[in-house]
Amino acid sequence: MHSLNSSGPHVSKGARMRILSLLRPLLRVLPFQVGKGRLSSILDPCEIPEGRLIRMKSGVTVKLYSDLMYRAPYLFGEYEVQHTKVIQTIVRPGDVCLDIGANFGYYTALLSKLVGSHGTVHAFEPLPSFYNMATETVHFNNASSTARLHNFGLGSISGTFTVYTFAGLPQGHASSNDMNRRDAVPHICSITTLDEFVESHGISKLDFMKVDVEGDEVGVFRGGRRLLSAPGAPAI
Repeated sequence: MHSLNSSGPHVSKGARMRILSLLRPLLRVLPFQVGKGRLSSILDPCEIPEGRLIRMKSGVTVKLYSDLMYRAPYLFGEYEVQHTKVIQTIVRPGDVCLDIGANFGYYTALLSKLVGSHGTVHAFEPLPSFYNMATETVHFNNASSTARLHNFGLGSISGTFTVYTFAGLPQGHASSNDMNRRDAVPHICSITTLDEFVESHGISKLDFMKVDVEGDEVGVFRGGRRLLSAPGAPAI
């Protein structure tokens, strides 16, 4: 792999892309996990073919962007393999699920496939740009009849809160903390609580919640005290 890396002999971008295009079909079928991170590090985000649709091993179709988050989807057809396997084990047809912190909508689409036509997935993404990506992903996976996308977040109280994105970090690093970075860009977003959402939408049965809100998970749980302390509380 040295010959592809910038630390080794120079290889043109065109040559690198041709090599990777030849390797990708093999990388998708080889049953290995160790070393994938190092292998994917040879791929510069600008070399990811932005706008291309790819079908993941999980069956989810995603649209690629020139961002570090899409290295593994592009090279291996995978995204967060262990989390995907756990969710595939837990979620059943007909379940009602929440995807809290949907980002580009991978888990929204995965959950929609697992719950099927008799289930429902509510997805929450407060950032408009990510919400639009999630909307695309739902469309590409024909999940519109199952997935309900909400352009607001869940937290400990209702109102507004600030989410930061960072020009020098992958899109998965959006956070409620500016991390003292000069490239932090603030976005004022709407928020409600889990208990208020469930009550206002008449949800009497909730089976599973995926919660990934970059460190604010406790706030989500505090806003759902009534739901989470009741009998039959969802798996998280």
